[in-house]
Amino acid sequence: MPVAQVRLTALDIVNRVRLRQGLLGVASFDADSHTNLLLNLLNEVIEEITDVGEWPQLFREQLVTAISSVDQYLFTPTSGNIKNIHEIGWANRSYPLQWISVEEMRQLRRGSRASTGAPIFAAIVGMSGSDPFFRVHPVPITADVTTMSVAYYKMPRLTVTADSTAAYIPVWPGSLLIQGLYAKALLDENDGVKTPEYAGAYQEFQRMLAEVYNRLGADTGPNYLKLSPGRGWR
Repeated sequence: MPVAQVRLTALDIVNRVRLRQGLLGVASFDADSHTNLLLNLLNEVIEEITDVGEWPQLFREQLVTAISSVDQYLFTPTSGNIKNIHEIGWANRSYPLQWISVEEMRQLRRGSRASTGAPIFAAIVGMSGSDPFFRVHPVPITADVTTMSVAYYKMPRLTVTADSTAAYIPVWPGSLLIQGLYAKALLDENDGVKTPEYAGAYQEFQRMLAEVYNRLGADTGPNYLKLSPGRGWR
């Protein structure tokens, strides 16, 4: 059966799982310790869903000013924290900068310190908190001041009791989050023992997740295929 695209608030999701466990709904996340636990487990579900792939709902673009003779930039997104940078476009050029490793960037810089012009390569060279530094080559950039278009996937917002997040609505169908949270609640209820009830609930969550990712992300048909880089075919 397809997963309905009905989005629910974080509090609604927690309360529906409480009802499955035979408990009454609550009006806030700090109502009791069990509600607080479910909130933390919901964050784990959101992180697990995020790690499945690149969700279009989390895609963002932002312009960064490119300055003459500057090769390194700290990218601070205006929308949430970064999951990963997808590509960097230079000015109006149709093709993006080519990603290379830090080691390759070091070699290029040693071998062509006098190079100037619009960059061709980019590398992630470090982090400042949650924001990445990226470096471009050649250096220095001698073109007029222009812009780089940075396309990235952001991390979804997590819920905490310290702020007003009861009305926060995650981007995924509520039924998917309810099933994932219910599975984690069963696992916690049994002190980490993977009971048949948990196994069945988690298997259904995985089925729903594959379906939602296919429909909202890949949209390739009824079958779900995930390839893991580095693993050869047998």
